[in-house]
Amino acid sequence: MSNSTDNTNATTDLSQQLAELEWDIQPQRDLWPDIHSQIRFADKRKQDAARKLPMWLPAAMAASLVLAAGSILFSSKTYEQSQQVQQYQAELVRYQQAQLQLIETQHQTVRLQLSAFLNAEEQYLNPQLVAEARSLMQNIDLAAAELKHAMLSQPDNSKYTSMLVRAYQQEANLLTQISANTDESI
Repeated sequence: MSNSTDNTNATTDLSQQLAELEWDIQPQRDLWPDIHSQIRFADKRKQDAARKLPMWLPAAMAASLVLAAGSILFSSKTYEQSQQVQQYQAELVRYQQAQLQLIETQHQTVRLQLSAFLNAEEQYLNPQLVAEARSLMQNIDLAAAELKHAMLSQPDNSKYTSMLVRAYQQEANLLTQISANTDESI
């Protein structure tokens, strides 16, 4: 039992010492200013960390602005050049159409003369020559149709115009040859 008596005495002594303690102990100095400054310092550090931008960010923003301005400038220049090219092509098409109209008018004059001559003089001409002339006229018509189509689809290629002129020139040469042969036979 002595153990239990010792425990009881120790508990009583402890309870007595607890009752004698002052529960309203004041620190030797006021701790609130230190606590307050640490809280403010921690808040300021969080704000500074949130506000602090990487050093490269302003340079990246400036580079982005320069890139955006450059791309706008480039696209506007490209658009202007595109407009100029389209205007040039439209003028080229108008010029070629006028040129084609002039060539067609001249060709129609030669064609009418050749057809009238063949119809009027057919009885006096060699039938093989008349058949070759009509066949050549058909071939020239087919070639002219293809060349006109090519001229309209590729207006910047002047070779088609010169080829069309040469084809029509063959018809004019044919008229000259037939009339020369007719003059010799008469």
